Amino acid sequence: MGTDFYFQGNTAFKLTFDAVRGEGRIAPRLVLSFSGRPTKEQTHVILDRVTAEVWLDSEMIGSGGMRDVAAHLYHYGGNLQVVVPISRDVVRHVDENLRSDQLSLRIDLRAAARWRVERDGDVGEWTEDAAFSQATVMVSRSDWVTNVVAPVGVEQFVLMELPVPPPPDRNRWVRSLQHVAEAERSSSAATRRSRRWREPRRMSSPWRRTPTSGLASTSRSRRPRCSCTAAATSAGRAASPLTTAMRHSRSPRPRSG
Repeated sequence: MGTDFYFQGNTAFKLTFDAVRGEGRIAPRLVLSFSGRPTKEQTHVILDRVTAEVWLDSEMIGSGGMRDVAAHLYHYGGNLQVVVPISRDVVRHVDENLRSDQLSLRIDLRAAARWRVERDGDVGEWTEDAAFSQATVMVSRSDWVTNVVAPVGVEQFVLMELPVPPPPDRNRWVRSLQHVAEAERSSSAATRRSRRWREPRRMSSPWRRTPTSGLASTSRSRRPRCSCTAAATSAGRAASPLTTAMRHSRSPRPRSG
């Protein structure tokens, strides 16, 4: 559905914005297509001049005029085109900064028109007037890329449509996050318990020696000897009288002279 432009100070005709397209690879330009019709019955309207200024936000991206010398509007309607020269930088800027599905353009139209009543063969006098109109048109992103960016040859694009799921219900989303948090806490507690059971327990033994301090810790401990070995040693040390006599008898006697 197009956007209607109603001109101030002139109720003889109106214009409707239909579409926008791009043309020209060396000298790119926007072509604005309009359809129009008289607002009064049996009125013939001639548009001698129509100029347009195209604004993006607060910056004018281009201005131009009607392609044909004049446009005739009858009761069954009529068509006209306005050519607006632009630069490739404008096309790139719009494409890079377009984040929504719709591009909003403000168009200011100025027209020099004349009209007269033509009824049952009677022709009235021409009435001339200059009129001004302003309106905001919406261009879909797909139409901008297909009809403007591609024809002027700025870049090559492939349009893709991705389904976007509806946003989740807030209450269900909050409950889901709470369940996730509880599951994480339970998992952490179970992990700590399993680690506690796997670690070996260190128990203090009553038979474990405690290190001594001072010189006692560095002295060599002597192993205890058995009773039989001690008895034999002590017996060997104390010689019996018989053993002593035998030793003396075996010793050589001195020879007499």
